[in-house]
Amino acid sequence: MKLKEISMGNIIRERIKKDKKLEILVKKKMNAGKLLPDKVMNEIAKKYFKQNKIKDNFIFDGYPRTLLEAKYITKLFDFDHIIELNITNKEVVNRIKKRLICGEFSYIIGKKYKIISKKVKELRKKKGLNSKEIIIKVNSLCPKTGKILEKRKDDMPLKLKTRLNEYNKKTKPILKFFKIYAKMIENNNKIKKNEKKIPKINIINGMGSINKIQKKVYDLIKNG
Repeated sequence: MKLKEISMGNIIRERIKKDKKLEILVKKKMNAGKLLPDKVMNEIAKKYFKQNKIKDNFIFDGYPRTLLEAKYITKLFDFDHIIELNITNKEVVNRIKKRLICGEFSYIIGKKYKIISKKVKELRKKKGLNSKEIIIKVNSLCPKTGKILEKRKDDMPLKLKTRLNEYNKKTKPILKFFKIYAKMIENNNKIKKNEKKIPKINIINGMGSINKIQKKVYDLIKNG
């Protein structure tokens, strides 16, 4: 089974290209290290799935991030799996310290990436540099878009502290909600003899490379 990977971050980045009001709100909240309002997030999610006619066979990343969002999405879909990637705050900080973005894609400082952008290939070739691969560093060019790579404003130390506080206060309680939600469905199925899908709650060790973590997620889904 092929699953569509959907990122709420990517959806928002596409939306703000056409919505100036949303762009201003996103920048304001992001620069402060805060989450977007639930009403805005729910509207974006609902509109995306409706426009793209997506009903199943997908992995949704980056949403929900609050209890109200979690309650809202359970009204839209029945889920097979709820997956939490478990990592330490120290690892979160270490990863974000190494992250650079161009506005569309993110990269890890010091890691090699294949160059896709013709602009970057030509510029590096003229300078006698490798035009097939690039080692990521601050102010280098994005290998896909050719834009300058820089730090996100909410990746700065003070903002990062705010974001971790937001996660602990608003996002962490979601797992408990889904455990209760799954148990409630199980009990209702027994009482009313329903066959409503019961989501499986999974906690995966997120300490490792992206490829290894991705494999863990897909293996879990494949094995039911």
